[in-house]
Amino acid sequence: MEEPNHRIDSYLLKRYAAGQCTEEEEAFIDSWYITHKRSSSVHDIPQQQLEHDLATVWNHLEAHIQEERPTTSWKKWVSAAAAVLILGASTYLYWSSANQPTSVTHSDTVYEPVDIDQAHSVKYAKVDVAPAQSQAILVLSNGEKVHINKNMSRNSRTDHAVGIDLSRSDQIVYQPKQSETGSIQVLTNTLIVPKGSVYTIILADGTKVSLNADSKLVFPIQFSGKKREVYLEGEAYFEVSKKSVTDGDIALKQEFIVHAGPSSIQVLGTKFNVKAYKEENTSSITLEEGAISLTTPRTSSPLVLKPGQRATNHLNELVVEEIALHKELSWKNGDFYFEAATIQDIMRQISRWYNVEIQYLGETGQQQYISTISRTKTLKEVLEILETTTGLRFDIQQKGNERRVMVIP
Repeated sequence: MEEPNHRIDSYLLKRYAAGQCTEEEEAFIDSWYITHKRSSSVHDIPQQQLEHDLATVWNHLEAHIQEERPTTSWKKWVSAAAAVLILGASTYLYWSSANQPTSVTHSDTVYEPVDIDQAHSVKYAKVDVAPAQSQAILVLSNGEKVHINKNMSRNSRTDHAVGIDLSRSDQIVYQPKQSETGSIQVLTNTLIVPKGSVYTIILADGTKVSLNADSKLVFPIQFSGKKREVYLEGEAYFEVSKKSVTDGDIALKQEFIVHAGPSSIQVLGTKFNVKAYKEENTSSITLEEGAISLTTPRTSSPLVLKPGQRATNHLNELVVEEIALHKELSWKNGDFYFEAATIQDIMRQISRWYNVEIQYLGETGQQQYISTISRTKTLKEVLEILETTTGLRFDIQQKGNERRVMVIP
């Protein structure tokens, strides 16, 4: 819903004084007074009339405090009124007959209001969210979708004679068919790991891929030829198996290539992490073991990484640095690790891990934080820790199956 298109001028204030404004207009003027009290930066209003109109607004507010809401503090009522200006272009508060907010609208979903004065801690929120679970969607080569979760029946599937073991709830295993003579048609499957989920897959060559929340992997159901190529969106940790193929009497090592955004990563057998979310301008590759080479559209020659190094790709410019592996791989080891992270950086990870939307009720600034938090905690537990470290407040709200975290400065 769009922000009300109001303009403070003499006509609007005269209607206000005469009691002819809508509830929405009254809330807008009240919040204007609270935010810009005694300011003359308004349109076409002489100073004397401005003083009179400001007094009218004050009397209106005072009447509400003394007569209509005798048990409600002035601070609480003012905070609610001021929120009309704070919430921004796509969000604002409606007002009931008692001038209290009744709903917050954003992205076509209506949520209960946040009591800005009393929401001292997220521990008072009525909704909580469990951490990410092992679940995914497997798209077979014919387009069929298999929803994988703890409640599904445990059985095996096949895709063009390639076995797919679904006996475990936390991973699937591809079982390659016997080698064939002649050319082999390249067929791909896609593993989609939604927000609020994690999943592991063992590819047909024995390579193990652990996917973080909100990630997708496209891969051949069986590898052939001199290269093994997969495509990643999101974040995944790879443990690549060493493989070789026979070319006549010569055994050749089978190269493994990960395409992630603008980067291509070539390996033989190694362990590394790739982070390449579409909505982020920066991707990164971190090497834990072995060796990898990287290319981008702007690199004239491959860049070779050593264990303990991270290559960051920003607008096709690669920067290599030494890093602490336990920090960079914290997601795989069950932790959030935030270092020099803004609240926006932090909440992006929270959004993916708990499958919640994020809404900011005001300007949060660009202050940076350092924190380590277990990913096994519930959303409320994580947000309580963040309240302590950031000084911000949070609330969790739910409408149907949609859940949202309100960030309150």
